[in-house]
Amino acid sequence: MYRSYVGLFLIALISLVGCQTPTVFSPPTADWRSYQGQMHYSNAAGKSVVGEVVARRSPDGSEFQMQFSSGPGFPLLKLWQAGDNARAEGVFARGSWHGLSAKAPPALKNWVRVREVFAQLSPGRNDLRGPGWTATAGYGAGVPQRCDIAFAEGAERFDFQFSR
Repeated sequence: MYRSYVGLFLIALISLVGCQTPTVFSPPTADWRSYQGQMHYSNAAGKSVVGEVVARRSPDGSEFQMQFSSGPGFPLLKLWQAGDNARAEGVFARGSWHGLSAKAPPALKNWVRVREVFAQLSPGRNDLRGPGWTATAGYGAGVPQRCDIAFAEGAERFDFQFSR
């Protein structure tokens, strides 16, 4: 009898240790920067999509959210990032994915790196660079009007036109 209780306890303990606590992604607050407009995505395979985009980043850049959709309400990608964790849903995510940003699947690798570019957006910084990517930004009245990102891996491009 005692052995069966110990066995059940060990099974329960192993099950609990194997579970991960889901990452909580905070809703944007008033001090987050918001970018809204259109984005043109293209890659080396010839895939090209234009859609509406809303991107938001926390003041310290540790949290980032982006929604890319085509037409009214058809989500192509919803992306949430907090610290090292990310979650993606939609067509470009091939369903959904959740994990460490550094271990994103190949189809999402550059999508999670867009946060690096947005963290550098500030008036007067027109040429932006990071490992494996380059970007150019244009500003009007101190506000980003456009940002064009080129990733070396996958020859992916993300060309943003912001309306505000």
